Amino acid sequence: MDLQSYQDLEVWRKTINLVVLFHQITKSFPRNEIYSKKFLHYMSIAYGSLAELETLIQDETKLKQLADKTAEIGRMINNLRRSIKEKLAPDRRSP
Repeated sequence: MDLQSYQDLEVWRKTINLVVLFHQITKSFPRNEIYSKKFLHYMSIAYGSLAELETLIQDETKLKQLADKTAEIGRMINNLRRSIKEKLAPDRRSP
């Protein structure tokens, strides 16, 4: 299976199903149980996790950019080295 995004992951799909089930079950709860201080605490944790994930995504994007640039520079250095080596090598065409 070719993964194109996190939404292709089975664990992500199962989590979405869990969230749907959670909402179905808690729909019948009294409002004070749904919106308690404990619930707000967990929402704060979830928000912090989201911010951490967004940071990691940015880091991954920047790391990819760095990897692309270093690969390009590596190719350039290797080509320059090869070119100089060929110019310094004795002429193989002469007898």
